Parts: sequence; C-alpha cells; structure tokens
Amino acid sequence: MMPSKKTGTGGGKALRPAGLLPSRWLLPLRNMIEGGYRMEISLIRERLPRGDKPILDIGSGSGEIDPAALGGHVVALEFDRGLLPRATEKNYYGVVRGDAAELPFGDNVFSAVSACKIAHHLDDAALECMAAETYRVLAPGGRFVLLDPVAPSDKTTFMHNFIAAIEVGAYHRNLAETKEYFMDFVFIEAVFFRKRWFDFYVAVFEKPAEKSST
Repeated sequence: MMPSKKTGTGGGKALRPAGLLPSRWLLPLRNMIEGGYRMEISLIRERLPRGDKPILDIGSGSGEIDPAALGGHVVALEFDRGLLPRATEKNYYGVVRGDAAELPFGDNVFSAVSACKIAHHLDDAALECMAAETYRVLAPGGRFVLLDPVAPSDKTTFMHNFIAAIEVGAYHRNLAETKEYFMDFVFIEAVFFRKRWFDFYVAVFEKPAEKSST
C-alpha cells in the first residue's frame, strides 16, 4: 500500500485501533451483537437506481447483503478467498475475487455500486483508489451507495467506541472526511442511523451524466 495521504480522525480525535484483534475475528461477534443485515439491506436498496446494467457489491463477504433483496443482477466482489465459497451459494449474477482499489471490470459497466461496512477497512491511499475505480466502472448517472460506521466520539456509545478501539486495521472517518475522497461525484444525501449500540451513516454519490453533444 502507498503511504496514507489523509487521516480519518473522527472529528479531530486521533482514534486509532489499539492493535488487539484483527477485523476478521471481530466481524462475527459484531454481526451477532448487531443482529443481522435487514436494516442495512433496506437502506441500501431504497437508494439504488433501477438500470439496465448490473449492480456491483464491493466487499460482499459471504453474501450478507442478500443479492435477491437488492434487485437486478448483482455482481459480488470479495478479496478474502475464505469467504468466496459461501458467496457462490447466493444468487449473485457473478462472484469475483478482486481488490476494491483495483476493480477488475471495464469502464461504465454498472448502474450502481454498493459498499457496506468496507470503507473503514481501507487505508487512505486504498480508499482514494477505490473512489477513482468506482467512478470509472459506474455508468454516467450511476450511483454509489456507501454504508460505514460513524467515527468514534463522545456522542457514540461505549460499545461502539470499544469495538472500534480494539479493531486492527480500521480507519474510522466521519462523513465529512469520507466525502473528500469522492469529490468527482455529485453528493446526493446522507442518512444516519443507530442499530442497537452502533452508529452508521449511508452516503449516496452520483456519477455525473454525460452532457449531450447537441
């Protein structure tokens, strides 16, 4: 990875992981505490456009975001080989192993891209690359829907801050910091929500439509 150019600090606080547990060990525990993905699926689905091109789900994991619930043809992208077998059991249009910072797809091929709880696993250079790659693979007028945990602060719960603090390889950013990486997009909206003890935001960005030559 290239050196980080920006730092997600959560509103100016240097909240960095304490280096105790890797993310992949914490995910099952956190998912159990949070209680599934029904709310996340609903919030993402409501913000995805219905186009004639497929949808890309970056960091699909083992298929927590049910592709059937999103509608349309959904292509799963996952880097972790260990999660791919379970993902192939879901009703994806395709399952591809790849890096979010270097998407193995052509230009303008997706009507929408989603990334659920992925951005905070990417360092600043990788997130910058993912933003550029997402812009490239989206068709003009396509939307990118990003769902991620809110950066820890004195407004988030003890459990939220505790999990963030012990998670290795996490780069928690507030919404304003995340938006800096997507300046080429048009920012559409953001929604904040609390799920049990954890706070999240959904940010929606749109790739500008091509201007008519007439």
